[in-house]
Amino acid sequence: MAGTVQRPSVAPKPHVTRTALPAGLLAGATLLIAIVFMIGPGSRSNQPATSGSPTASATASSSASASSPTASASQVAGIRVAAAVASVPNCDITGITHTIIPVVSGGDMFIECALSDSGRQIVARVNLTTNQLVQTYATYMGNGTEHGFAVAGRALWIQIDNGSGCSSPCTGYFHVFRIDLVSGNVTRDLVDRSFVGVDSSYVLVADLSGHVFKLDPATGDSKGQIPEPLDTADDACGSLWGIVWGIDGTGTATTVTRLDPETGNVLASFTEPGTVGPFQQIGNECWAVAYTGQPAYPLNADDTTVYRFIRITPSGIDFRSPTYPTGTRAEIFDGTFWTLTVGAADPNMPALTNSNLLTTMQRIDPATWQPTGTIWTYTGDAPAFAAGGSLWAAQAGLTSPALNRLDVPLGPIGS
Repeated sequence: MAGTVQRPSVAPKPHVTRTALPAGLLAGATLLIAIVFMIGPGSRSNQPATSGSPTASATASSSASASSPTASASQVAGIRVAAAVASVPNCDITGITHTIIPVVSGGDMFIECALSDSGRQIVARVNLTTNQLVQTYATYMGNGTEHGFAVAGRALWIQIDNGSGCSSPCTGYFHVFRIDLVSGNVTRDLVDRSFVGVDSSYVLVADLSGHVFKLDPATGDSKGQIPEPLDTADDACGSLWGIVWGIDGTGTATTVTRLDPETGNVLASFTEPGTVGPFQQIGNECWAVAYTGQPAYPLNADDTTVYRFIRITPSGIDFRSPTYPTGTRAEIFDGTFWTLTVGAADPNMPALTNSNLLTTMQRIDPATWQPTGTIWTYTGDAPAFAAGGSLWAAQAGLTSPALNRLDVPLGPIGS
């Protein structure tokens, strides 16, 4: 019941519902339709599978590159405004790290956010049926910064850095807390430990020397070590995956290892240029977003990051999608593929805030890897994640920013 990844330390709203776009924005959104990719019909083998067994092929295809964008009348889709159907108040995600990954457990969503009235970081627990805030969890460490969490053993496991400067080896700086889900009380404080991730049975933490330990989620007691050094670990797609980012910290390459969850021994290993995002199971296959460069948060037209989708087998990568134009971000939301692009500023909103952003969203058809169907717009920063069958995004505005649940469908293309 845990799924998270320790994120790179790159920093990446009253209820806003619109029924029509200003004329200038409508024109700008129409221009965005021109982002299409003339790559020809895709092979069925290069689409997400919905049944059967994962392929074990270790042969990775060459990365395809998108050619110059062109537009045709058949690709001019309808434009719809994404409306907020519910909001979580006093939960600002705009200042949190760029890969905001919620944990869904027992029908509740656990999401890292900052209190808009104080800026203090917490984990909010939101029921996905009622959209109501159930509980908040905090460690009361003053200026502490959260860096990754999981839900396991009826507890929230979370790393908090104490907010003060330090010099190597930074003793007393890193803490991993075990917080009881019912009482909200801290039951363990592991000093000089950093959160790595989870597998099916253990919480994984590292010491200052990089040694990775397996902890009993119910007690926090050590149950042995993982022999491989890891930046993060993720229990996904039926395997335990360990990830090590580029040694210079710039995301120039990502090394991925498939590990035996009991022994920690490496079963397979591969390296991909750039940064590989969290793995997601789609049907019986495993997919992720990979990108080169440092993403701009909030997303803007000057972002030079280049995105692609990759399919992962037990032994390596066997498919890479075309890359997408700079200024366009690729995302996987609840098993669906998307491109997100920032359009013209909204003249009806205050300047110099996330209010004057206009994000344009469109599905990617994995049969062609081209954008298709309805163009959705959202006044504010790009949606950050999917949970409970919905997209979630920061609410636009400076006063009491909240977390919006959007009415954008995540079913079959065209739904």
